[in-house]
Amino acid sequence: MGATEHIRGKWLRLALGLGLSGVALYLALRGVDLKQVGGTLSGAKAGFILLALVGVALSHLMKVLRWKILLGQPGAGVSALRLLEALTVAQFFNLALPLRIGEISRVILLGRRGLSRSFVLGTIVLEKFLDLLIFALMFIILLVLLPLPGWVNQPGIVLLFITACICVLLLAVVTWRSVLFSWLDRLSARVTWRWWKRVQGWLYSALSSLDILSSRMAMLQLALVSAGVWGAAILTNQLVFQALGLDLPVTAALLVMVALQAVFSLPSAPGKLGIFEYICVLSLAVFALNQSIALSYGILLHAIGYLPVIALGFVFLWSQGFSRAWKELL
Repeated sequence: MGATEHIRGKWLRLALGLGLSGVALYLALRGVDLKQVGGTLSGAKAGFILLALVGVALSHLMKVLRWKILLGQPGAGVSALRLLEALTVAQFFNLALPLRIGEISRVILLGRRGLSRSFVLGTIVLEKFLDLLIFALMFIILLVLLPLPGWVNQPGIVLLFITACICVLLLAVVTWRSVLFSWLDRLSARVTWRWWKRVQGWLYSALSSLDILSSRMAMLQLALVSAGVWGAAILTNQLVFQALGLDLPVTAALLVMVALQAVFSLPSAPGKLGIFEYICVLSLAVFALNQSIALSYGILLHAIGYLPVIALGFVFLWSQGFSRAWKELL
């Protein structure tokens, strides 16, 4: 019954995502001059498009470097190429499939390399937390610089609250981890459940991913690299403005970034089709940009940001055999 409900839930989320994407695509296209969209895209400057692609590559490589730092000594034997493969395949699955199973593939691919899967999962959770912190900082900067629309303001404040709660929880776990381990040991001595030892081992392994937080140097590296990941992404947004000949401030690129992140938890069609473009239209309306041109920007940014990742992920999957990768993932 549980498995049936789980499958039903996935299909319901897929149906809801397709519906939301369809509505968003309709709203993005409503009243748009498609000839103007085509003309704007055809006039895009190739040099700036190339630079924007470099920005995407730089952001992606810095994500690999950050994950390498998070893996610490246990991941010392995993090459940067293998991390690039796992991260790119994960993003490929997240973009190409509607069920966001990419992070599972990261755990599986590094598990093949001899790492504890629960430890790898712990590093991914830490990575997401670092992204939340950067998002919170970007959102606060925008609050100071711009009068944000409610559809950005409200989700942003919710995410700020969630970030603060996670910070408190993480600080508590790091501070009293030895007490938590002692409590788990006492519990283990009292219970007779056969599966408990395995669960306890998973918990110890997952919590060991927090060891990296005890190193000030590693913390500094993580802060700088995380800033680099998002800085390169914002630069990419700005370069796409330049490619289309749009003279917009960097706050516009920052708003697009924050708005996209604020709604990315919503279910959607694969690749965020429709929702991505409509969020760009809504964001750039704050700067009184013509809807047709704003849609052109959304289409070009979507292609520049997603197509290289999908192409590289396809290459990695092909190199290891599609049937094997798919079987192990599912």
